[in-house]
Amino acid sequence: MTFGVFAVGEERPEGSFDLADLTELGVTDADIELLAEGVVPETEEQGTNQADDVLNRWDDVDGETVIWRQGHYDPSTGKGSGAEKIDQKHNLGMEAVRTVTRWPFTNASLPDHTKEQENPPGGTSYRYQAEAWEVECTGWFWWRECQVLDTRIVRVIVDYRVPSHSNEPMGAFNAYCEQTSGDRCPDWVREALNV
Repeated sequence: MTFGVFAVGEERPEGSFDLADLTELGVTDADIELLAEGVVPETEEQGTNQADDVLNRWDDVDGETVIWRQGHYDPSTGKGSGAEKIDQKHNLGMEAVRTVTRWPFTNASLPDHTKEQENPPGGTSYRYQAEAWEVECTGWFWWRECQVLDTRIVRVIVDYRVPSHSNEPMGAFNAYCEQTSGDRCPDWVREALNV
């Protein structure tokens, strides 16, 4: 049985670990009970709306509101932004994007758990990054042992500029897995349990 989780404030473990240790990553008790029974919980899918429609909003790691707009995507050109492009081109949903903006990791030059300004300096776009782990658990019921099989860095770009046609910021306009060949994140990242 394999599934994904985000490394929410945790270092990648060396070797194996117990199934119950996933609570430290924010995996719910209900999901751990399903995993103990050998069932991987399913994540919810989002509906469809107009391109500028605000589908959701939440606070990021610094308390700023992130807007989740429907957006648009043209597969023939690969161009677009928002939920539609993030979903169709990069295989990520709102839950993964929200998790990355709430619990990002940073490089050594920045304080832990904050966002980093995109170029150019002084602009309105910010980059958030988080690590997702593909976990495999073997064994029986509560005595399952788990290990990390693969990792991906998920990057989210949020633009806090307020366009003339709206009174709210542009919001999350792109998200993708950095070290993935092609454009799509693996399904285990999209369906990570602790989003």
